[in-house]
Amino acid sequence: MAISSGRRVLTMGKIAVEDSVKDERAEITARARQLGFTDVGITPARLDARARARLREFVAERQHGTMDWFSRRLEERLEPRALWSSARTAIVMAVAYTPEGEVREQLTKELADKSGVIVAHYARGSDYHDIIKKRLKLFARWLCAHYGTEAKVFVDTAALSEKALALGSGIGWQGKNTQLVSRRHGCWLFLGVVLSSRLFASNLAVADSCGSCSRCLDVCPTNAFPRPYALDASRCISYLTIEHRGVIPRVFRVAIGNRVFGCDDCLVVCPWNKFARTARDLDEELGEKLSEKLSEQSVNAGDNSIEQSSRMSDYFSPRARLESARIGDWLRMDEEGFRELFRGSAIKRLKLSGLRRNLLIAAGNSGDASLLASVEEALGDKDEVVRASAVWAYWRLAERDIFCERAELSLRVEASEVVREEWLAGLGSEPSYVQS
Repeated sequence: MAISSGRRVLTMGKIAVEDSVKDERAEITARARQLGFTDVGITPARLDARARARLREFVAERQHGTMDWFSRRLEERLEPRALWSSARTAIVMAVAYTPEGEVREQLTKELADKSGVIVAHYARGSDYHDIIKKRLKLFARWLCAHYGTEAKVFVDTAALSEKALALGSGIGWQGKNTQLVSRRHGCWLFLGVVLSSRLFASNLAVADSCGSCSRCLDVCPTNAFPRPYALDASRCISYLTIEHRGVIPRVFRVAIGNRVFGCDDCLVVCPWNKFARTARDLDEELGEKLSEKLSEQSVNAGDNSIEQSSRMSDYFSPRARLESARIGDWLRMDEEGFRELFRGSAIKRLKLSGLRRNLLIAAGNSGDASLLASVEEALGDKDEVVRASAVWAYWRLAERDIFCERAELSLRVEASEVVREEWLAGLGSEPSYVQS
């Protein structure tokens, strides 16, 4: 009887612990959903061996390109507790920004409209860094008050490997294009992380479900995937148009087409997206409860920076002025116009000079002779990267004899070696050579 009684106590104790874990997860998930997060996962504040190996390999093979800041803080990326020694648990939050409509068909039309501009879907609405961070802070305040823990929030601005933590949290797996993929939400996901000093029970990791599919690898315009599950960022259009600060290498310019901020090609073709509901549909599930709860929590936390009626999909819906943009209009934009148009947008991080560089590559790919006046004006830009990009666009659009005449005049006065190289390269080859 004593043995039986002991077993019964052990069993009852185990059930009590399991129930407590379920209650914690349910409370955390419910609060996250009330704040507009699509999914939430819990994992220890450490990276597994595979994730650590992939990060080391990424740096060792120089696949991070000119992003030296990535390699400088590699050890912190490998070990979250190097960022915050008290971290024990990572609560990973995901927000779906799944576009509406037939995205593949839409991309085909955008690529065909060569005088229009293409912006990656994540940047067509408000800057996710700002929006998600506010929500994470509200969640963290609740977590600290409810569970007596300390917490810190991260949204892609520190040396924290959010995606690697997400892989261990049960939200999804790493696809062959290195993006996080979810069975329920596809791969249109923003991520944020709350590190907690309290140890919470973890979710189970999700198995890889890419199978034999290679659509994301095959569609890449610049062949940026040296092998499945590995990305050479130095070849990636998102890196080239956003992170890379210098002249875009000639070998990639034609492939960029009219993409002026990022690239969605490997996301668009992922078959798991067919199961994803749009961000607006997900918000509709919560109805008015989301607005009510968010308003209540904002007031209780003393945070008036979030509008009472706001939903995540309200922020990430495309801005009309970005969807209908033309290369010529944006090339004529000055600093004031840039600040006005991209206020609250992720595109503002490019600065006007970076955007002009990308627009000039798009202009060179457009075949639109009406852009020549704007391109010619950019030949006198004070930024050497902009001037060099303008030379390439001019070479692509202007008649050969006109280009050669302008090149000879410019080479007499041009001091920048970067720009001189572009003029000389143009003199040494015909535009049709690059097009082929």
